[in-house]
Amino acid sequence: MYFNQFRILNKFDALMYIAIVVFSLLTVVVDGISVVVKLLKVVAVVCGKVFDSFSVITLLMLVVPCITITFDWSLLVSTV
Repeated sequence: MYFNQFRILNKFDALMYIAIVVFSLLTVVVDGISVVVKLLKVVAVVCGKVFDSFSVITLLMLVVPCITITFDWSLLVSTV
């Protein structure tokens, strides 16, 4: 009895919720990839296309916060 209020009323609603979640995730992935590509281009130019362990660690330190910021921004937009 208690769980009846949480059940989805029809399949169309379920498909809409799934579509919104998938679209939001795709937006996050595309934004993240574009940020990574831009950072890779910058690092490649700065390092003269030589990747040593230091530049890879630096790249990871730059990429992870950017993806997190992009993810938070996309979630904010999708909830509004």
